[in-house]
Amino acid sequence: MFSDHVILEFKQSAVINTQPAGATICRGKTHTMTVSASGGTGTLSYQWQQSPTGNVGSYNDISGASTTSLYHTGDDNPWFDMVPLCNHAKWFTL
Repeated sequence: MFSDHVILEFKQSAVINTQPAGATICRGKTHTMTVSASGGTGTLSYQWQQSPTGNVGSYNDISGASTTSLYHTGDDNPWFDMVPLCNHAKWFTL
């Protein structure tokens, strides 16, 4: 017995042109990080993520943080990541 055939179409990924700059700030102080990206297939958008440890799999989306800049107040989650999205897709699984 075999499954149905599936066709996968791989599109060009977006590229980060300007990496966000980190900083050392005191708790409660602010820092703005900015990124630029280009390319990819479809509409390019952004999603900032934050992690308490920086370990793979520990990052969570920051609600409402979907522009090229992140204005952040120092807290207990010091690790950040920005994911460029094409057509609002990060990844997929079958």
